[in-house]
Amino acid sequence: SLFAAILSQTLSEMLKTEIRISTILDNPSTIQLENAINEILSSKSSSCVKSEQSVEFGDKPTNFHQQKEKIDDSSDFHQIGIVLSRTNRTHKVFSSNSSDSSDRTSNFEGFQPNLVVVGETESDPIIKFRWRIFMEKCVDSSPIILYFPPNQVEVTDDSRQSCAFICSHSGLIVAATLSKGSVIWKRHLPDRIEANPCIGVLGIELYVGCYDGKLYSLSVNSGEILWTFQTENTIKSSPIVHWSPQKRLIYVASYDCNIYAIQHSNHSIPFAKFSCPKPVFCTPFLDEKRDSLYFGDLSGVVYCLNPINFAVKWKFSTLSPIFSSPIVETMTGNLILSTVSKGLFCFEPNGKLLWNYSSIGIVFSSPIIVQKFSNGISQNLICVGSQNQYFYVLSLKSGDLMFKIRSTAQIVSSPVWIFSDQQLNIVLFISIDGVMSLLSINSGVVIAKKTISSGQIFSSPVVLNQSIFVGSRDEHFYCFDITF
Repeated sequence: SLFAAILSQTLSEMLKTEIRISTILDNPSTIQLENAINEILSSKSSSCVKSEQSVEFGDKPTNFHQQKEKIDDSSDFHQIGIVLSRTNRTHKVFSSNSSDSSDRTSNFEGFQPNLVVVGETESDPIIKFRWRIFMEKCVDSSPIILYFPPNQVEVTDDSRQSCAFICSHSGLIVAATLSKGSVIWKRHLPDRIEANPCIGVLGIELYVGCYDGKLYSLSVNSGEILWTFQTENTIKSSPIVHWSPQKRLIYVASYDCNIYAIQHSNHSIPFAKFSCPKPVFCTPFLDEKRDSLYFGDLSGVVYCLNPINFAVKWKFSTLSPIFSSPIVETMTGNLILSTVSKGLFCFEPNGKLLWNYSSIGIVFSSPIIVQKFSNGISQNLICVGSQNQYFYVLSLKSGDLMFKIRSTAQIVSSPVWIFSDQQLNIVLFISIDGVMSLLSINSGVVIAKKTISSGQIFSSPVVLNQSIFVGSRDEHFYCFDITF
């Protein structure tokens, strides 16, 4: 039909390098929208284009119980570092070497990697270029950062230096120092990398999904390929791991319409496999506190699974493809995620729908949770960008619109929260035209803008202390410093 043709052309333009959307279609047909998106994303072009359930269990390895017993003794594990990924999600890095020192876990309590310590107000922010790395092709994925706080661990060799791991469409993976962007090692995989990498709980393995359908485990120190796990189609979803040392599982979704749990000690067969009606593009979210694994597929179904046996706790059909990654509010356990054409949804941990905000246009960006401070009282808010060039701020409790800000272009990447008590409360977001904006959550005003790249930006930034790390479609990865 004419509508389907127009919609397909619109979405093609939106996802390709030349994005020129000035308006958003109102209330598109779910089936037509889904088919158009799937048609675009099923192509394995070499160009820089961003593009009933069953549960199966693999045989548990004979050494599973011995391995579990070995790592269940938490006294042998000491926190030595922190891993940061997009939207500044963090997890701890442990060492199994008891000679490292006494238990350092308590030293990390309250550590905030995106805490800005320079200045006390939001006035006159300055964004300065620090370094960049040529990555051969577009960098759509976000970096993963392995950070060893200098006051927490004595660095005795190069194996424990803080660094960023960066992937590009060329299949290139680079490990680089945070301070100067010096390349520690490089590794080429045989096909394009679009998903974000992740790091295991011991900080010694880097997991990367590739367009050749394989999940790669690489040495953090050298880039050496340690092992691979083959799926039956392209991997566009970012892998995650069960952060607890007691549960060494890696989760990865494939365009073969399956999500896999892979056991670290036996990665030749899946520990568990769950089949969906359509592929999974988003990065799953693991709520360890409530033993729930959340994700959505391109048919628009949201799933909540038991993270060990993949039993379905609940599911909900949003009637719109899901590209963005879900997020969980820590205190309540409420789940928030955005869909392509049906807006934002908020669910209780039991699957009850709390609210749906639909007046937001087409969304590929993943939402984040921030806090607004007023007269000593804090309020949880949801922030997310849209293809209609607006950045939205909603009440987490009710889903009501608090305010929205007009950007300079469409927003694909996810925002990040930069804060310091109540005086400095900033959300940083980047539109695809390379313009970085700093939005004051307390006042609702954009206090600074800066064009940081001549190429389009689909990569979500990561912020560590006063440094911003982000990739670009100009084939470079950048580091900027921000001061107030």
